[in-house]
Amino acid sequence: MIEPKLRFKADDGSQFPDWNEKTFNDVADYKKGPFGSALKKEIFVPKSNDTVKVYEQQNAISKDWKLERYFVTNEYFQSKMKSFAVSGGDIIVSCAGTIGEMYELPHDAEEGIINQALMRVRIKKSVINSMIFRCVFDKMISTEGVKISNGSALKNIPPFADMKKQSVFVPSLPEQQKIAEFLSTIDTVIEKKKETVSAWEERKKGVMQKLFSQEVRFKADDGSDFPDWEEKKLGECCFLITKGTTPKEYSENGDVNFVRIDCIENGSINISKCLKINEQIHNGELARSVLKENDLLCSIAGALGVVTVVTKDVLPANTNQALAILRLYESENVQYISKTLSSYIMEKYIRECKTVGAQPNLSLGQMRDLIIPYPCSEEQQKIADCLSSLDDVIEKQKATLAAWEEMKKGLLQQMFV
Repeated sequence: MIEPKLRFKADDGSQFPDWNEKTFNDVADYKKGPFGSALKKEIFVPKSNDTVKVYEQQNAISKDWKLERYFVTNEYFQSKMKSFAVSGGDIIVSCAGTIGEMYELPHDAEEGIINQALMRVRIKKSVINSMIFRCVFDKMISTEGVKISNGSALKNIPPFADMKKQSVFVPSLPEQQKIAEFLSTIDTVIEKKKETVSAWEERKKGVMQKLFSQEVRFKADDGSDFPDWEEKKLGECCFLITKGTTPKEYSENGDVNFVRIDCIENGSINISKCLKINEQIHNGELARSVLKENDLLCSIAGALGVVTVVTKDVLPANTNQALAILRLYESENVQYISKTLSSYIMEKYIRECKTVGAQPNLSLGQMRDLIIPYPCSEEQQKIADCLSSLDDVIEKQKATLAAWEEMKKGLLQQMFV
């Protein structure tokens, strides 16, 4: 065993015993969900006093036991599904799509069953506590899971037979308690930071609602009122509205950033998430979608209404058909229109568009027809400055949150080598 770099001491200052080598089979019991054929849609029934809830992957991902969509009859539960039951204290783990997300059901959680995308874990409390288990299990998934994914970043749950044989080093229960209390303190800080971020984001939404509904108006620097607002179609503000396409191939050594929806984080383009293409493809088959500084990108497929402004550091860059490219006239205020498209105005428009269905999408024509509120240029700038100031506060709060999360990650690496 590699000695942990960070160890705790007993209350009297003495060293705790060396960590013991166990297997994952020694520390918990595991149960994967039933085959899909056992939980077909025709088996589900409306919720009643005689039904049992079906826990899904989203419960594990969202860390929320109250999410619910499907139920089976108590009779079906008793006769076919009892071995898949979960209740307070059980840990559920996502096993498909988003892999390895863990959630310990609180003791007041409703009893239910797991579906085929979940695994139930019942820890052996005489050997390990739940927080330590979650730490070592996550580390195992991050290492062994990546190995069976052929080195890709995608994690997989190893086969049961392999997983149960995996070695795990476990501290004594008193040291486990010390570690758990320490990590719980950090988790409390992280949760409070998340609440602060959420509070500021809600505050920003409220400000946007008041500004774009004109409940609150700015005044000119001399104290006079600005003119009444007009309305314009988005197409009237742009001399180009187009979209890209998917290249035939990407290039690891390419110099051009290829921007997709998942590259856009918090209103900015995360270059590290961009795939690469070469100059020949960029200026050849994808010439129509060569991006320029101050282009607006707005997602029109999948997750609709994700907006960003292309900055100089992203260039050279290109994009695909899921992002509309909005190239504004020089007289237009890019930041104002960006904030407008990030507001409830765009959300409302998406809901009202008749072509938004099971596969959400907006056409370029619908983008052109979007009507936006249009104050005079001076008031546009004041609105943009106000919302940008709130964005700065939110980004600072997010940076603080990220620092705490990174610190916790570093501590875990030192404790669970």
